[in-house]
Amino acid sequence: MSGIPLTRCQFVIPFADIHSEIGAPTVALLSKFRLPATLEGKANHFVPILLAIQFAEAVQRSQGITDVGFQAARRLQFCHLSEEVRRIVGHAPTLFMALQQACKWAPLEDTILNMWLEHHIDHIRICSRLAGTTGLLHLEHSQWLQNIFVIYIVRQFAGPDWSPETIAFEARYRPTQETRALWPNTRFLSGQPASWIDVPIEFLSLGNLQSEPLPTTLDDDAEPSGSELIGALKLMLPSYLDESTPSISEIAEMAGISTRSLQRKLSMAGLTYSGLLNTVRFESAAKRLRETDAKVIDIALSSGYTDPAHFTRAFRRIPSSSRHRAVLSIIAIGVGGGNSKQGRIGDGPLAKAVGSIGSWIIRSCISHMKTRWLMRIGLAKNFAVSSGRGEGMTKSHCSLLGALVFGLAITAISSGAVYAQADVNEANNRRSNS
Repeated sequence: MSGIPLTRCQFVIPFADIHSEIGAPTVALLSKFRLPATLEGKANHFVPILLAIQFAEAVQRSQGITDVGFQAARRLQFCHLSEEVRRIVGHAPTLFMALQQACKWAPLEDTILNMWLEHHIDHIRICSRLAGTTGLLHLEHSQWLQNIFVIYIVRQFAGPDWSPETIAFEARYRPTQETRALWPNTRFLSGQPASWIDVPIEFLSLGNLQSEPLPTTLDDDAEPSGSELIGALKLMLPSYLDESTPSISEIAEMAGISTRSLQRKLSMAGLTYSGLLNTVRFESAAKRLRETDAKVIDIALSSGYTDPAHFTRAFRRIPSSSRHRAVLSIIAIGVGGGNSKQGRIGDGPLAKAVGSIGSWIIRSCISHMKTRWLMRIGLAKNFAVSSGRGEGMTKSHCSLLGALVFGLAITAISSGAVYAQADVNEANNRRSNS
């Protein structure tokens, strides 16, 4: 196995909720299977899929719950798919194109999930299988989720009440009578070469019933990450940063290799496990700094740092190229441009430019504390010492500061003119009314 098979925490959450709602000790059970003890806020993080399946089976057996896979599937909706998959499906003009894209990007949900379409005379089968799991027990829990999400995708085109004529499972599993009663027009098959549902061939040309915004462009040649060991570790480790992270021996066991083999694979990539863990911890913290308004101390603690000073020291140990990219991207978010609301200061090009500059300043103020902190620990040194030779500020640095000062001056002058004109207009309106 070249990597650790992973699934999004989103698919573990409903099993944990079912277990918690009957008063069972869910944290203890999650910890027993080396899953994060807390899943709140981690829907888009990843955990080992085989451990997740074992956890689902333990929930069913320990509490005497029947068809726990179906019970969990009922708690999920189309909105629980990853944002990327939702965007792709939401923008697809026909069901056929949506299914094609869903097959391509299925590993964004489970890193070993394979999906494909099989054409038959009057229908098409949408098939799925977890690679490398042939013969494993209790896969019906995962296969319920695999099938239910395909059903939700089809419903984006066929309507919310549509149900397939057949739901098939790769596992040797038969739903209970209660479950089958909820699907009165559907037959269930087990022991199939793959899990699948069938869709009438004429449905493939159905148009999208949902109006979704144009998605961010995805590279057609890109492949979802996480298939290789290091990529899988980078996906999985953020789930554990706020608690006890897995040891290298536990990681090796998850990957099905010896600890020495894991160390050798990391060494061939120029890494150690502790170094990789530090990098993942730093990248997770940097992402939260970019994307949230949380305090630095909260971000540091949730990323596994004992205090902000620890975060600062770790930040300095990160290679300079990665550190500077992170700092500049965070600053770019903080001072990125924006558009003024229509009608506030006019709609002409100059007015829009003034609005963008004003938005730039507002966003700068909002992110001031983060930016100042990051500049202090990662970028201020560059302003003071160029290339490590004490040459002081370069011309590019001076140009940047000059541009900032010029922007502030232009904004102040333009804003004064706008508000002065507003005062004149208000005075004229009062005279006309009187």
